[in-house]
Amino acid sequence: VAESDAAVCEAARLLAARLPHARFLPVLRRGNVRGALDMGLAPDLDPGRVVPPAAAGAAAQPDPPLDTAGILAAAADGRIDVLFLLGADPMADFADTYLARLGLAGAGLVVAVDAFVTESSAMADVVLPAALFGEKDGTTTNLEGRVSSVAKLVTAPGSVRPDWMIAAELARRCGGELGFAVRADVTDEIAATLGTHAGCGQDAWEELSADGVLVTSPPAGAPAGGMAAAAAGTDAGPADADGTTGTDADGTTVTDAAADAVTVARRAAPPRDAYGLRLVTTRTLYDAGVAVAHSPSLAPLAKSPTLRMNPVDFARIGVAGGTVVRLRSARGGIRLPVFEDAGVARGNAVVQVNQPLRPAADPAAAADPAGPAGPATPDPADPATLFASGTARATPSGVAFVYKVAAEIGELGDNTADLREQIRADERLHAALASPGARAAVLGHTRWASVGIISEPNAHPLEGSELDAEAASPIHCAAVLNGDVDNYADLKALHDLRIAEQITTDAKVVPTLLQRALAAPAAAHSRPPPPAARLLSAFAQTAADLDGSVAICAHASTAPDCLALALRGSGQALYVGAGDHGYIVASEPYGVVEEADCYIRMNGDTPADPADPVGSRGEIMLIDLD
Repeated sequence: VAESDAAVCEAARLLAARLPHARFLPVLRRGNVRGALDMGLAPDLDPGRVVPPAAAGAAAQPDPPLDTAGILAAAADGRIDVLFLLGADPMADFADTYLARLGLAGAGLVVAVDAFVTESSAMADVVLPAALFGEKDGTTTNLEGRVSSVAKLVTAPGSVRPDWMIAAELARRCGGELGFAVRADVTDEIAATLGTHAGCGQDAWEELSADGVLVTSPPAGAPAGGMAAAAAGTDAGPADADGTTGTDADGTTVTDAAADAVTVARRAAPPRDAYGLRLVTTRTLYDAGVAVAHSPSLAPLAKSPTLRMNPVDFARIGVAGGTVVRLRSARGGIRLPVFEDAGVARGNAVVQVNQPLRPAADPAAAADPAGPAGPATPDPADPATLFASGTARATPSGVAFVYKVAAEIGELGDNTADLREQIRADERLHAALASPGARAAVLGHTRWASVGIISEPNAHPLEGSELDAEAASPIHCAAVLNGDVDNYADLKALHDLRIAEQITTDAKVVPTLLQRALAAPAAAHSRPPPPAARLLSAFAQTAADLDGSVAICAHASTAPDCLALALRGSGQALYVGAGDHGYIVASEPYGVVEEADCYIRMNGDTPADPADPVGSRGEIMLIDLD
């Protein structure tokens, strides 16, 4: 997405003043951005990286060019009839997600031209599938400005087309004509229009070496570079007498004239109050961009986001480095690990934009987010290990989001209001729910801890992870409990459950035993049962081991569309209601009647086996959304 270049230009100006012989190589975060700038895809550039001349005394433009923030703001105000997303995902890649959501909702028509389904394209009215690298012929421009050809290697699936074809067809359908019948027409048009690409027509490309050609922005009045320079073997030539253009040892060409012409209008920093900090968003080279996220080799290079503060400000909040804190602004909130950083100016908090929100890192990564992975054994103090509020844990079938409150003192309704605010402010959850085909299973429970202290680690739901690395499982189970597991201490010792010492509630044994049962290997030479049947069997086995009067609701990643219910004893109750949008389970009928047209009450007293009236009493049910 196009953003203001004021900060980068200011930094370049300061460096040029201190280091007059410094050369600059733009490190851009997306493929072929340099080529897009050459084509004029920027609010303040014409094709050929030419700055439009300002006519002396001319009136202000009635429709000045806009960057991404301006486009989204105009769309949110209803001033944009048609909004095109050319491979752009502002919902993920624009710092102000709230404005991005308003902009996409406020535009009259949103058309996405993309090769992948993203959160933004999922909100579009029309999606036009575009060909990827390797599925089309063309050119690409690298960071130094070197243009090289790319060849079609495979045939794009279905109705996927190169983006130039999409543009030409759209123009024709709208009554215009771009004059492009084949790709060579586009190449010749670029060569004829852009001074930087003079001589770079289709015929010349067919004779060009694999090294491509280096194109630069020439000084005012100087001839363009392009194919002619490469054909002569000069590769834009050595530096002239006044140092206007030069080539370093690696062949990077810089243009001092362009840097000298830059003027920067300094912007005032947003104000801050005496208690809060100014939020500053920044970028990294590798982030959660679509191409990086879909590459198994590149995806690990994108680190999870962190909050960084000056040591003076960090000392004020009184937490250890790596502690997960809640960051709030007028736009929303997020929970991130916080670290002190002497490079951050006092009064500011710095967060990286569009970084993958992975589960909380291990101890080594928490100490140094850019460092190598640490041991596989979970950290007992890690918020993810404790299933703490704000945790987002990736599972084989999706993502588990956790919200908890454990306040004993306060007004009636405070805890519920806090939970609602956490859910409302979690942009990760909103993004997941906005994904095409997203489905959700929700476990919500309010309970005073009858075993263990009232604390967030003891608050429901609980999940099945253990501290022992050997017991680690890709399966994820979560559960809520009403009642008491009378033999929880015996079960913990009998099965050697490795539970973090902060978790003292009896409810923890339920998802832990269920997770172990699901992870157990199937009998040799037997056909694996369907996931729902496997969950039902493992859940029945787990429930049979529990002594006491209990009501349980559990979920497992192995059968994500299922909820397992168990009721045993006369002291508890479970009601299952069927509504328009799914099933609702509650311990009282008033919890379901407002949303469900009908409901049933589970039976916790009737024995399933007359020969074992005590051990087999109760009922087990599996709700399958499919």
